[in-house]
Amino acid sequence: MQDRDHPVCPKCGYDQSGEIATWTESCPIAGTCPECGLDFVWADLLDPSRVDVRWYVEHARSRFSILKRTIPTLWYLLIPNRFWKRIRPDAEIRIGLLSLWSVGIIFTGYILSTILLLAASFLERYSWRGGTSSITELVTNFDTKRAYDILSDPSWFKDKSLEAARFPYDEISRWWTSYEFLSLDAARSCAFAIACTLMWGLILGVIPTTRSIAKIRFAHITRAIILGLVVSATWFYLVRSIDAINWMCKIIYPSSLVGDYIGPVLAWIILAYAALWPQLSMIFAIRKSWSIRPSRLLITVGLLGSVVCSSIFVALLLQLVRIMRYA
Repeated sequence: MQDRDHPVCPKCGYDQSGEIATWTESCPIAGTCPECGLDFVWADLLDPSRVDVRWYVEHARSRFSILKRTIPTLWYLLIPNRFWKRIRPDAEIRIGLLSLWSVGIIFTGYILSTILLLAASFLERYSWRGGTSSITELVTNFDTKRAYDILSDPSWFKDKSLEAARFPYDEISRWWTSYEFLSLDAARSCAFAIACTLMWGLILGVIPTTRSIAKIRFAHITRAIILGLVVSATWFYLVRSIDAINWMCKIIYPSSLVGDYIGPVLAWIILAYAALWPQLSMIFAIRKSWSIRPSRLLITVGLLGSVVCSSIFVALLLQLVRIMRYA
């Protein structure tokens, strides 16, 4: 919470003490920042905790509330326009809580997708040992002893756990050479999205010319960067999970509709949107939330700079990965 004796504009950080000093008889309800032109309510400026976005995790006041608000927050983030229209500059910023929540989301996504990959490895081994022709047969004739023998094999469990944990960088796809895993493409898309997000942060927060145009507190940029990193990782884990589910479908039904068509198409849609999402998020943050005017030059520079620099970064990163893999 900011110092109430020295209140600042929630958008640009301009000290509003001079405006408060002009009050003689009463306190006005609303005000306008003379530096950036933001309209605000004085009560919200003096006490940012008054602004509570009920579904947003950053405004949670308890652990239960954090859990309760996680799904709605991710749901609103799915469409940047919808999210940034509701997160105004006067919404309280709690970077510490947002960072911890982000780490939790990324770790949870990694663990869940790894468990699905390990389950696919188990189903593959189970089918080889006894044969499984359908999901109905798998459920009705499930052999618990055979399953226990597989899971209790320490060498198998260790090897497959490591493969699942390192996927897609481990050659887990060698078991199913006819199936094209998309997680490696998702990793590239995730790297591109992360680079775009960080480049936007550089353009808005560091470069003097564009920073003077934006007139935005670095805390807002930090919030946007953290959310961008979370969403980029979420897209990657979604494709990773889809790969695991598709793999299981191919094991049970070699010509399944899900494994052959629905899963891959859904994964490609996610990949395309994952690459586009950081740009949409920053554009709508600039126009809908931060209300930066004029914004065309800033958006043009941001789009060109983020796409070009991120493409170069991903190309160099891929070359480095190849060198390390074959060294």
